[in-house]
Formats: sequence, structure tokens, C-alpha cells
Amino acid sequence: MFHYGRHGGGMTRDADILIVGGGFAGLSCFRSVDRRRRSVTLLSDRNHFLFTPLLPLAATGVVEVRSIVEPLWSFQKSRGEIVIGRVADIDAVKREVLIESDPQQPQKISYRVLVLAIGAVTSAYGIPGVEQHCFFFKEMKHARALRERILAQFERAMDLSGAVRKRALCFAVVGGGSTGVELACEIHDLIEEDLKKEFPNLAKEADVQVIEGRNAILTEFGQTLAHYAARKLRQKRIHVQTGTPAREVRERQVVLDNGQSVEAETIIWTAGIGPSPFLTQLAGHWGVELEKGRIPVNGRLAVDKYPEVYAIGDCASFKDPGGHVLPPTAQVAMKEGIFLGKQLSHGGHADFSFRSMGMLASLGTGSAIADLGFLQFKGRLAWWFWKAAYLTRLVSLRNKATVAFDWLKIRLFGRNTARIDF
Repeated sequence: MFHYGRHGGGMTRDADILIVGGGFAGLSCFRSVDRRRRSVTLLSDRNHFLFTPLLPLAATGVVEVRSIVEPLWSFQKSRGEIVIGRVADIDAVKREVLIESDPQQPQKISYRVLVLAIGAVTSAYGIPGVEQHCFFFKEMKHARALRERILAQFERAMDLSGAVRKRALCFAVVGGGSTGVELACEIHDLIEEDLKKEFPNLAKEADVQVIEGRNAILTEFGQTLAHYAARKLRQKRIHVQTGTPAREVRERQVVLDNGQSVEAETIIWTAGIGPSPFLTQLAGHWGVELEKGRIPVNGRLAVDKYPEVYAIGDCASFKDPGGHVLPPTAQVAMKEGIFLGKQLSHGGHADFSFRSMGMLASLGTGSAIADLGFLQFKGRLAWWFWKAAYLTRLVSLRNKATVAFDWLKIRLFGRNTARIDF
């Protein structure tokens, strides 16, 4: 439990285990701590947990946005506390976290053990124009904004013609990883399955493109599945450009490294992630050098310089026995969080080890690819497996039921194409 006191005119709280961040890593750790042995506090800058693997479906109306969010308050139990606030600074020597608040009433949390699970942010990699002209795709607000934009573009295109109409109906996704490919396929299905009924002539002119700097999309799945995915996208008439990194993004235009350009009014950036400005600032204060934007941790997931500080999830750089850094995925974040929560509960000092449960990617209605390590498969069976896997991974029974109902509703009645955020 928290203990409160006043020091220097501000409010100070004492926490046993303090977890900063309410994503997959932080929430998994919070839920795994044995509250009979340790008290735990979760500090998050938002009051909900977002199930990001289904975000492409929320952006296109397959599931409702609120079906994939969970209020953090529902996880608060005996000896567990939820605090909503944004971290301003962390003093690892004094073991204090400063929370952004009224300057006249600064709030601090002192801790015995600190777990950093602050995630990562979308990275523009220094490419000019990305932040000004692209839709990012990482948060609930991004999905809502993109959904409204897609619907608005069809309404707007009714009064346009020629090259201007073509540009208005072009949706360019920069990034050929799982998120980018799944989003492109969902946009295509929204157009073909629902908008085509309302805008038959415009749907024929709509163009969905994927721009990838590497030589292939979905390279993490291996050559066989990646080639299958590329073939399915071609069948959907989704234009895939590989080996063409973006050099600059202008208003209504993506300039490629080969000198060519893509004319599009809707440009979605899914090309990768990087460290949050706060993590960069924090590493500088602590004298810790980041490894490709992530804070290095040892086998116990602790920061060597401060053994009472742990880092998990997308903000942490953990190397497996082969020296390879684990990828910033929800699966890795969850396993790190569960492991650390149990270790902190029982005072363990074991090293973390990761065994992948496989990778999945949807290619739109009726098709997906699955790599389980010992088995690879694709097509409709993989699509049903993908749906079942993510449905079971949703945290609460309520969200499992609402997502299942959303899928049934779409099959029976189609997507709701009404715009509500004018």
C-alpha cells in the first residue's frame, strides 16, 4: 500500500514495487506480482490498456475501438495501486519518481524496486516531413483518426476528377512489417466489402500501396511465407514497392530513394519505433548508453548500474544466449513482465529466457500466415488460428465477448461506414 507524507511542500508516496508504464510489459508484471508477498504500484500516463495487435481492425471498423481497451482500474486489487500521471523525472540515487503536476504541489513516489515499462514511440528516423504529413499508427486515437480519414476521402472524392481524385483515393502505407501489411489488407477489405456498395465507381479507382525499404515484406516470417503474403497482396491489387526506402514525405507525396514518388493524400507511417524522448533524457541523466534506442539490461532484466531498477518490454534491450536482441513485440513484453513479476514476488535471481510461441499476421478476410517454429501454415486455416489466438489473448472476458460479437456483426451486416468525428 501507499504511505503518504509531506516533504518540502509536496506530496510523497512510498511504494514497494513501482512499475512505470501500463502496456503489455507493465500490466503483465503488475498482474503477476504475488500481492500476499509484495505490494505493487502501477503508474501510467493513460487510464487504459490497449490491445495493439487488433488496432488495424479498429481502424477499419471490423472491431470497435472500445472493444480492445481495458480500464486499468479493473486490475486494481488488494495491495495493488493504480496511479494515473506522467513521469517528469526519475532519481535513481534517491529512488524517487517525480510526477508532472501542479508546480506548487509537486508529487513524488519513492520506491524500493523500480520497473521501467515505458515502451517506445513511432520513429521518423530523421526523414523530413514524416511528422508533419503522416498518420502514425500506435495509439487508439490514431486508429480513430485514420478511420474517419478513409471515410472522408471517399466522400470528398465524389466532387473530384482526374489526377486529383486519384490522389485522394490513394492510401500509402510506409512500412512492410506485420502492422503495415495487416493495415493495408484491412483498408483494402473495407473498400472492397463495404465502401464498394456505397461508392461503386470510386472503389474501382481506390489504390492501396505498401512501401518497404527492405527487399521484401514480412521478412521476419521467412522466405516461403513472405512470398505467399506478397502474392496475396498482388491478388488483392495492393501495390507493393520493396527496396525503395522513403527519402522525404511532402504534403500529398512520398519521395522514394530511387527518385520516384507516390502521390497520396493519406500516408500512414508504420516503418518502425524508437526511444521516447523521456527515455533518451533519462539515459543521459543516468549515464547509461542506449543500444539502438533501448536501455541495456542483464540476464535478470536489471540495469547494471542500478540493480534495483529493471527494464522490460520495448524500452529494454535484452540479448539471448546467441547475442541477439529480442524483438519489440507484445509476446516478448508479456513474457518479460510475467517472469519479472514472479521473480520480484519470491526474491528470485534467475535469468530470463525467451521461447517464442510463434508469429502470426493477417492478410485480410480469409487469409493469414502462421509460423509456430515447428510448423508453418497459411491461408484460411491460418486466418482462423490467428483470430482464435488473439481472441484468447484479450485480457477480460468482457472484451473477448465484445470482439467476438463485433466479428459476428460484421459478417452479418458489414462495417458501419458512418463518420462521427466531424
